[in-house]
Amino acid sequence: MPAAQNGKEPGEGPRFGLAYRLPLGPDDAEISGFGVCLEGVPGNRYLIECSRDLQDWVPRQTNVLGGSRLEIRDADVGGAPQRFYRSRVVAF
Repeated sequence: MPAAQNGKEPGEGPRFGLAYRLPLGPDDAEISGFGVCLEGVPGNRYLIECSRDLQDWVPRQTNVLGGSRLEIRDADVGGAPQRFYRSRVVAF
């Protein structure tokens, strides 16, 4: 059986951790929106997508995890009453 990488079993997908609304404090006064932490395997490339209805998904950004966690800020939430996020591993 392959060894776990950074506490994650091989093949285990990315997951979102802590979610929060911006601004967090005086240093973020100019930033509004939403933040979330993506947890995954370092070195993997992740595509983050968002949706307002769970039907239509829009790519937001692609990142390679340098560590096991990445903070993502989305200031483009507008007046949406809800917004959903998902992430998946993509090839280089």
